[in-house]
Formats: sequence, C-alpha cells, structure tokens
Amino acid sequence: MASPSFAKVLMEENTQILEERNARVKTITLNRPQKFNALTHKMILQLLKEFKEFEADPSLKILIVKGKGRALCSGGDVPIIFMLMTEGHWIFAAHYYVKLLTLCFSTATLAKPVVFLLNGVVMGAGAGFSLMGKFRVATENTVHGNNGLNDYKL
Repeated sequence: MASPSFAKVLMEENTQILEERNARVKTITLNRPQKFNALTHKMILQLLKEFKEFEADPSLKILIVKGKGRALCSGGDVPIIFMLMTEGHWIFAAHYYVKLLTLCFSTATLAKPVVFLLNGVVMGAGAGFSLMGKFRVATENTVHGNNGLNDYKL
C-alpha cells in the first residue's frame, strides 16, 4: 500500500508546466514559483512529452524554456525524493533520476534549437538541464551554479 506522501507525489498538479505556441515558436514555462521551479517527477515526464511533440511538429522551429517567478529552475525536488527514499520508495527515486538524465540527454540531442531563458536562480539539475540547450540567455539577475561541484574537485 502506498504511503500518504507517496500518493501525494503521484497526484501532483497538472499545471506545473505551461505550454504556448506562437507561429513557429513553442514556449514552455516551468510553473512552480513557490519552489523556485524545482523539478518534480511529473514535470520531468511532461517536459519529455513536450520535447517529443516539439521535435515531431514540422511547423515549430524553436523551443524556449523559461521559469515563472524568480528562477528558471532550482534543481531537482530533493526534499520529495529524500522523503520517498526514507519511506522505502527507492524504485521511485531511481526512476526519477533515470528520467532526469533522460531529459538532459533528450534536450542535448534535439535537432531543433532550444533556448533557455536563465531568469534568476538556475542551480543543480536546473543548471545541468539548461546547459544541454543550444542557447542560453542570462540576465543581470542570473545565478547559475551547482552546489555539488566541490564534491568532484572541479
């Protein structure tokens, strides 16, 4: 039987990713501003779906990825993953990271250009994800980094 917190993760909102089209441009907005757009499992799956649709649509020529609020993406939703792991849902956590790596690979291998608008905070998985796009646009408010780099002596 699923724990209450695991069930909550499975019932995440459907509005975490907003999509709009304008002529030949598709824009995706990460929509969890209260969590600095930290990537949930559902967001990753939705992004993979949106990227696949973008690649398959010959009328679309460019994809723009941006974040609502003060961040493009603060990384993975680590508190949720930690909670699930401590409750024994290891498979879900492993699946989350496999899908996150799949998202990065999919972004890097898209034939059409992806532009990341680096508004505000871009950290961890958000930094890695954004580096996979063909183009990145930073502003004076961009804070781009990865807390774990010191662990690798880079």
